[in-house]
Amino acid sequence: MNPNISPLKSRLLEALKEISDQSALDDAKEDAEIASATNIAVDVADNDAELDHELAPVLSLRALPVLEWEFITLSQKSKFGDALWDFSEYPHVAKRQVRINWVYTSKDGINLAHPRCKHWARIIKALSFYSIPHFSVSSYVRSYGSLASKNSKLRKLLGLFKKYNLYMGEFGQPGFRTINDLSSATIDEFIKSLDTSSKRWETAHAIQFWQRLSLGNLLPEEYSIWEQLITKKEVGRLRKEFDDKAQPYAPIELDDYANIIDHCVKMVENYSADVLWLYDTYYPTIVGGFEYPERGNLKVGGVSSGSEEGVNAFLKYQPVSYNGAPWWSIRVKERTSEHKKHDKPWGYIDVADIISVTASLIDACCVIILATTGMRRSEVINLRSGCVTQDDEGHWLRYTVFKTSRASQGDNKRIPIPQITADAIAIMERLGREARMFGKTDRLFASINKGHFGRPTHAAYPERAVKRVSLAVDADESIHPHRYRKTLAMYLVYQDPRNIEIVRQLFSHASLKMTLRYVMSLPGIDDEIKKIIVQQNVDILVEVLNAALTGRIGGKAGKRLQKAVEDKPQFAARLQDKGKETLVQYIDSMLDQGIKILHRTNLAICLKTPGYLESAPCDAKNDDPATKLHPNLFACDPFNCRFAAFVESNTPAMRSEILFHDKLIRHTYASDRQKKFSERRIAEVTKRLVEIGHVGTYELLQEVSNG
Repeated sequence: MNPNISPLKSRLLEALKEISDQSALDDAKEDAEIASATNIAVDVADNDAELDHELAPVLSLRALPVLEWEFITLSQKSKFGDALWDFSEYPHVAKRQVRINWVYTSKDGINLAHPRCKHWARIIKALSFYSIPHFSVSSYVRSYGSLASKNSKLRKLLGLFKKYNLYMGEFGQPGFRTINDLSSATIDEFIKSLDTSSKRWETAHAIQFWQRLSLGNLLPEEYSIWEQLITKKEVGRLRKEFDDKAQPYAPIELDDYANIIDHCVKMVENYSADVLWLYDTYYPTIVGGFEYPERGNLKVGGVSSGSEEGVNAFLKYQPVSYNGAPWWSIRVKERTSEHKKHDKPWGYIDVADIISVTASLIDACCVIILATTGMRRSEVINLRSGCVTQDDEGHWLRYTVFKTSRASQGDNKRIPIPQITADAIAIMERLGREARMFGKTDRLFASINKGHFGRPTHAAYPERAVKRVSLAVDADESIHPHRYRKTLAMYLVYQDPRNIEIVRQLFSHASLKMTLRYVMSLPGIDDEIKKIIVQQNVDILVEVLNAALTGRIGGKAGKRLQKAVEDKPQFAARLQDKGKETLVQYIDSMLDQGIKILHRTNLAICLKTPGYLESAPCDAKNDDPATKLHPNLFACDPFNCRFAAFVESNTPAMRSEILFHDKLIRHTYASDRQKKFSERRIAEVTKRLVEIGHVGTYELLQEVSNG
């Protein structure tokens, strides 16, 4: 490495800032995309690129008289003219997202069902019609679960109609105005006046979509846009503005997190045996086995919750007690009908109560998986039966990656899991066994309720499970499955590395080594740590990289880093050209070497981190290196440590070290042993100073003697 390379600190800072900003942006995009699937936030899942593609051949509304639109069949439950569009027979995330209600008054005072809004209603309905997957003009529109959010986006046009009094009255009347009476400058001014970046982008996107349909001759002339009012470039700019302001999900508040974990662990460890007894005892009632014998025959035994046998079995069973009473709220109920009271005086157990308690256990199992693995909701819901194996090292979970990036879709991963997670999955294996047999599916989460018995659990289930658990412990209702991944990364790894020991205790790992391997193998953790290295350790990272690039770095660890840079000469050249890709690769290589967290010590920079398990000079004599985190500053001896790197900022401390030991050697009462130690220390420090490119001992002492 050429030591005469010009200082790179400013360019490193620039590159690191760009990487940090891009990482945050990517994170926010992923969060927004996940949120959009359930309409938690603005729907940004559909790509503006869809507007670049040729329009697919679909039913053209232009070819039909406007008055006949209301008779177009949209689904088994809906026609175009209905007050409610219902697509619940199609795959969806939640019922609310596949239903569009056209008869309500918005907060802006607009009700599309009012006769004076008939043109507004036709335009918004026409645009929404082409957002329905089986009528869509784009192959990018595949989800029925985002219909409601797409419709909400299109409704932003109503603000434009209202402000400029468009499409009011009848065509041909004096004063009747359409969007074609507005200039592009007026449209631009209106968009700029909107108060949020999401409204500005959504309105622009809706107008662009309307323009595209008009250009494709899919709308009647009276409802078409005749000229380009907004450009693709402008929509892209507004989309970028929205993306830049998108905020990722925050970690769960620690108090809420503790209450949630405590609740779920108790459900699995203390109460699961009781719930499994309920399921085994009342299985035919829960799954509809009496009405559908092919279901009931899958499990031997089981009684009706309304039979005398079933009530007696409940009365004889002793569930776990909580404050002197059964932990569950299930009770024998009296029949309300006088005829039934006389005919069946023993009463009944309400099946809804049984299902509610069973669902609580399933919810707890789902949350434990999310909280201890950092998996995405799609990864959890797609777990397969038999996904857990065990060997001498512990339990292992195999799952399939479902990232927003299509390139990583379908990758198989195997990660270690704690005992509590293995227990939760074992419960799901047990509860879903008959459902999987009936539905001929291998999904771990298979529905056991009567209405959907045997079907894979709905894709939105993790959101619902998380919300129900949050309500049960009076926690934040906005908690989303993705927040568990954030929480695991932030609270247990980044905020304080000592929390890794807490993880070991919580998950009952035999050694810290197992905990570290567990933490570092969690989905997305390396990516998260890379962001933290960039965002929270910029100063140290700049020093280390700048020193390695200029050849002014010392220490065994420092020389290893310098060699890594020298082995990739294109790194420095590309950085000089403001290339950021290689810097990302270099940070990746640091991760590969095990460097997860950087530390400052009194004389050097310590690279001994949870990624390394070898002994260090600061380890106690009989300590297992796998039980300690580094550095142990009270015992730091960096000069012969293979994990220490020395850079420019360490030189004042090292020069002081030489002067201190030189005075000790000259002192009248210095022992021979002290003199030998001080001489050895001066030689070690001198060696590091020379490596960095500074003067040696003689020159330094000469400087001091000369003042």
